[in-house]
Amino acid sequence: MRVNSFIHPVTFDSAIASVDTSYHTDRKHTVTLGSFPAGSAFTGKLKQITIWVSSIASSAANMSFKVTSDSAGNKILTDVDAGAFTIGQTATTGSLTFVPEYPIYVAGGDTVYIWYKVDTGTCTVDADSHLIWEE
Repeated sequence: MRVNSFIHPVTFDSAIASVDTSYHTDRKHTVTLGSFPAGSAFTGKLKQITIWVSSIASSAANMSFKVTSDSAGNKILTDVDAGAFTIGQTATTGSLTFVPEYPIYVAGGDTVYIWYKVDTGTCTVDADSHLIWEE
């Protein structure tokens, strides 16, 4: 018996500016994971979420995020206090990576929403942030 797994990276399509200390409906990524056939219920293992940030301002140092299966933010698949940014070459850029390693199921399709907030100040979540899932 042979068992295969497939790794799927999904890059976010736009930057989100002015991420602040609250979750906002207009400051989230809409992510299509890519189930087969397209739009069908999604089952897969969430492997990694990497968030690149820039324009860090007013001492923003820690990020929380949640992944939901609905655009209103009520059906929470994971809610994470991700902790401190790893600062890049300048004090206004950084990143964080979360490795959950657990399966998720989205009955209504293959779209999830990723919401962000910081402990203080603001930042921009960059467009090349991404998640990786496994089937």
